[in-house]
Formats: sequence, C-alpha cells, structure tokens
Amino acid sequence: MNNEILNELIAKKIIPSDDVFDFSGSPFYEEFKDILDFYQKNLLINSTKYDIHPCVIYIKNQFGINARAAKIQDYFIISINMGAIKHLIDVFLMNKELINEESLKEYQELESFLDVPIHVLMHHGAIHFSFYHEMAHLIQKSDYLTLSIYEDADHDSQFFITRHLLEIDADEFSAINVVAHVVDHAEDTFGDNLNESIMQNLIVVLCSSLLLYFLSFQSYKNEPEIYTTKSTHPHPCIRIAWIVITIIDYVNQDLKGRGYDFTLDRKKIGEAMLTFSELIGVKIFGDSTISYFRKLMEENAELISIYLHKISMLKHNDKSMAVSKWNYLAGEYLKKKGAEDEE
Repeated sequence: MNNEILNELIAKKIIPSDDVFDFSGSPFYEEFKDILDFYQKNLLINSTKYDIHPCVIYIKNQFGINARAAKIQDYFIISINMGAIKHLIDVFLMNKELINEESLKEYQELESFLDVPIHVLMHHGAIHFSFYHEMAHLIQKSDYLTLSIYEDADHDSQFFITRHLLEIDADEFSAINVVAHVVDHAEDTFGDNLNESIMQNLIVVLCSSLLLYFLSFQSYKNEPEIYTTKSTHPHPCIRIAWIVITIIDYVNQDLKGRGYDFTLDRKKIGEAMLTFSELIGVKIFGDSTISYFRKLMEENAELISIYLHKISMLKHNDKSMAVSKWNYLAGEYLKKKGAEDEE
C-alpha cells in the first residue's frame, strides 16, 4: 500500500523520485524497513479516525535532523529525514553503553526487569514522538499544512503565534500517544508490583530521550538563547516543559483509572530528567550542552510559565487542535464502552 501511494505521488510529480531515500543497500536496512512498515500501518489506522486519507509516510533523502507534514493535492504526507533516523540509531539504538555509569545504577536495576534495554526504549521514545508529532499536524488540517510544516533551522520565517500554538498542540498530542505505550508496557511488565519509583524512572527515561533529541536540532544549535516571539517553533525549553507537564498529568490520570494509589510529581520528574540527561548527555554531545539547558530552564521558569499559560488559553475549546480531536474520540470510546458494560 505504501509503495502504491508513493508511486502515484512520484508519477504525479508531487514527490520527486530522488526525494525518497533508497535504504535497500543500507547496513541498517532492517531498522529503516521496520520504522516505515510500523508507521505506515499506524498512519492508515488513524487515517479513518481523523479523515486524513489518502496518506503516506516515506523516508526523505536528506541528512538534516528534521521531519515534515504536508497536504498536497488532497494527499496527506509525512516525511522523516534519513538523517534524523540515522542520528537516533547512532545516539540511542546502537549506544549499548549509554547507562553504564555507576551513578545510573538505579536505571540499570530497572533495565534488568525490562524486555528491552533502556537505550532501545529511548530510541523508541524519540522516533515515536517524531511520527506522532507530524501526524498531529495532519490531523490539525491547518492552512499551513499546504505549505509543509517543519522545523525552521535558521529562524528566518515570520513569527505567528498560531504556528507556535500548532506546534505545542502537536507536542501534546505526541506526548499523550507515546506515554500511553509506556504505561501499557509498565503494567504488562510489573503488574501489581508497579510503584512510584519504577514509574518515575520510566518517565524520566522517556522525557530524557525527547530532551536529548530536541537539543540535536540545528535550530537549537543556531540559537540556543530562549525566545517567545520568534521562529516557527517554540524554544526547546518551552516545548520540554509542556511535554513533561502533559506526560505526568496523563500518567497520573491513567494510573488512577487503573486503580493504582500513587501519583508522580512534576518537580521531581523535571529535576530527575535533567540529572539523568546530564549524566548521559556527555556521551552524546561531549560538552556542557545539558548543563546550559538546565541553566536556561531555571533562569526562565517564570517566562516559560507565562508563555504556556497564554498558549493554554488559546488552545482552550479550539476544536481544530489535534488534542481536542483525540479527546473527542476518547470520550466517544468511553461512552460506547460504558454502554456495552451495562448490557
């Protein structure tokens, strides 16, 4: 199905043939194929729910760490750069020594109970986030989609608060979908033994994978200083803050629904995420990147809070947002399930 749509797009010159990365000879052939197959299947399932068909995802023949969402001639299209996938393979998937420090012993102990290593979980978290974020843009169906939505590395696009709103909404949608997998996996693995410490460490691992991914973007390297009225995307400090809030609130609500009697604390998670990221970030960046990011977060906490409150007000009751559409479908599902349970 994926090849049929791609061939159609190429035949109609919507996508240049050399834009599609041919990974047939790549040493990471299996990794590229698994990613493409998994996300095309996921995209097709969601295309009916959100009326985003015909749809396709492909790997773009570009090295930069980026991804795009677009609607062209009624086709809903996601592309993830070959460079982004290769970066995540190098940083997480192939990095088996990532948590081998003595100071990360509690995460090593956690790993001994998991069916996949933590460096693999971090790879899954980051690549899943990238996909769900782009799918959210398709679901939003904003006017920007016809122009393609992607990370502006040079911050040279004109600032519009609407663009920031769309990005924050896509981050929230993605965070919800990714952490849902984590909670399911945690319950399947630990069952009644699942406790606050285990859940906190799993969430720290997830949030850290996203933080380290964001700090790899060229847009952050070009201008790390925090901003609120610039670029197509909010500053990574703002995005990470919102993502952590979203993830913790979702987990607490989900755990309550499953009958667990503990909750996660935002402040504790945020601090643990920065500490964990600092300890492994040196292996990835080889410098003080995470320490500087922590400093930005601490010095601009009030500014970030004010900005996110403004975005929250703009998002409130906006039914065009991906999260609003997700909430509606979740509500309909619960109504249907409740009616079935009463029968």
